[in-house]
Formats: sequence, C-alpha cells, structure tokens
Amino acid sequence: MKILWCIILGLTPFLLNEDEAINITTELVEPQLLSPEDFHVQYYPNDCYKEAGYLSGSQKYGYWQFFYPNGTPQSKGHFYNSEKQDYWIYYDSLGYVNSQGSYSNNKFHGYWKFYNSFEQLKECGPFRNGEKYGWWLFFDENGFKISEGRFEKNQKNGYWKYYEQDQLESEGAYLKNQKDGEWKYYKGKSLASVILYD
Repeated sequence: MKILWCIILGLTPFLLNEDEAINITTELVEPQLLSPEDFHVQYYPNDCYKEAGYLSGSQKYGYWQFFYPNGTPQSKGHFYNSEKQDYWIYYDSLGYVNSQGSYSNNKFHGYWKFYNSFEQLKECGPFRNGEKYGWWLFFDENGFKISEGRFEKNQKNGYWKYYEQDQLESEGAYLKNQKDGEWKYYKGKSLASVILYD
C-alpha cells in the first residue's frame, strides 16, 4: 500500500519518491483540508507522478503539482475551489520554464512572462481579468527587443515602439488595434518618414 507523509512546512520544488516527505503550503487551503486523508496523488501507467494535491470532494484546493509522463514537471501552483489562483509556473517537456505569472479566479491576472526554448524571454506584461492590459515588451529569439507598447482589453491601444536589432524602427499610437495619428519611421538613427493615419 502506498503511504504518503504530508508535512506542512512550505513548498518543495517537485515531488520526491513516496518514501520521502511531500511538503505543501497552507495558503489558500481550508483548515479542514489539512489532513493526509485529503491528499490526492494520481500516477501514469508507468508509475510516474501525474498530479498531486489536496481535494475536498472533487474540488482542488491549495498547492498542486502536475507532471509529464516522463516524470518532468509540467506545472505547479494554487487552486481554490478548483480555480487557479495566485502564482503558477509552467514547464516544457525538457524541464525549461515556458511561462509564469498569477491567476485570479482561473484567469490571468497580474504580471506574466512567456519564454521561447531554453527560457529565453519572449514577451512579458500585465493581465487584467484574463486580458492583456498595460505596458508589454516583446523580444526575438536572440533576446533583442522587437516591440513595446500598451494594451487595453487585448487590443493595442496607445503608444507603441518597434525595433530592428534593438534600434528604434518606428513609433506611434494605436486605437483599437489600428494605427492612429502620426507615426514616425526611422532608417538607422535618422528620421526617414512621417505618416498620418486616420
């Protein structure tokens, strides 16, 4: 019979083998859930961990961890009443981080970072209720910044800049995803043209 010792001490990066302690967090966990009987572990057919965390009936609470079939981590974070809350981190199948940020009521809410292969930053910025909102930065596969600007409800809205090899290439404003007003275009460090958009 599989026996799991649940020690309420804090977080551990990943689940270890079942003879070792599994640490959890008490944040976002109902007091009555903090007992070994509520701890749930599911395995793949190859006996690698698939998921682990607390259940109340069918609802997920507290700190959970999920894994790929090869045993590498897939994601970890908090649930409250089966909705993702607070900080989460996601990994690709090689174990590299591919995104991290916060949830509120199962929606992206707060600052998020997204990565290319080998944890190269691809884009970052804030969400509000599941939608991009505020100032975002975007980067190419070599780490050069390619654009930055404001979003409102997932649409480009406000001032934006575009770059080529980290050098300013154009700048101007958007209104509901459409270029609006004066846009400046550069060649090298010199202003090349100005275009007005309605």
